[in-house]
Amino acid sequence: TTGPGRATGPARRGRRRRLAGLAARHPRLVPAGTVLLALAVGAASYFGVAWYNQRNQEANRAAAVTTAEHLMMALTNFDSSTINADFHRISTYATGQFAQQLPPTFGSPKLRKQLEAAHAQSRGQISGVYLKTGDQPNQASAYVVVDQTSESSKYKGPLVDVVQAKVDLVMTKHGWRVDHLSAINSQSNQGASPLLGGGGGPQGSSSPSPSTGSTP
Repeated sequence: TTGPGRATGPARRGRRRRLAGLAARHPRLVPAGTVLLALAVGAASYFGVAWYNQRNQEANRAAAVTTAEHLMMALTNFDSSTINADFHRISTYATGQFAQQLPPTFGSPKLRKQLEAAHAQSRGQISGVYLKTGDQPNQASAYVVVDQTSESSKYKGPLVDVVQAKVDLVMTKHGWRVDHLSAINSQSNQGASPLLGGGGGPQGSSSPSPSTGSTP
């Protein structure tokens, strides 16, 4: 069947012969469609890997922030009636130098007895976190701000405080863990936090002022 713009059978056969002859004379000639397809596949692979890496980095950052927040919540939320379990929860986030600090600092029997005798309790709420990452993908530092309200028989009524901490984290086979709690600073009421010793952290130093708000 023939029609306007439609090649006849002999014409189609002649066109195929010419194309076959062209391919025989130029064996390295690649059809344009094949080239475009290869370029499209390569571009899709590149952007797919870039997207995956970005998502992976975002997930790692979110996990680091979560670990820092959970540690600070464990440090500022405790009750004298459950102090042993509260101390154990703190230890689950520790590794390295911070894990070595825990027994003499937070786990001392004397401190536990003092908290129990004073019927101490504390409630903390995260008000700001800033995460800083460097060249090492397995290390990060989080600056955390906690609004804390604590009660004790040593004080009349609850004490409200703002606690700031710099939490240094490392990636382990179990995920992000706290390697160093470099500073805890109580801004308003000295002695407001029985567990943290009234603003003096394990190092007894003051921390840089962290930025509040969401993690960038």
